[in-house]
Amino acid sequence: MPILTVPYNGQAVFYIARARGRMWSSRPSIILILSSVADLSIVTVLALTGFLMAPLAPIIVGGLFLAAVALAFVLDQIKLWLFARLAML
Repeated sequence: MPILTVPYNGQAVFYIARARGRMWSSRPSIILILSSVADLSIVTVLALTGFLMAPLAPIIVGGLFLAAVALAFVLDQIKLWLFARLAML
């Protein structure tokens, strides 16, 4: 499972860190979107087919993806809270 948590969570953190406001407040470039889709597609296929590792069940892969999406929303909220808090100092 760690093979998927790194790119999934890495993408979540990257999309959060690139915008000062909400993660959807600024549209990413098409190159960024395409590279993200390619990255996540490749690691997902490798995990599902079991290339150089034991294959993972689709339910596990889907669960890890949904956990990364949830992480993105939680971190986005924490980021906004921290920016507001630090602005008061």
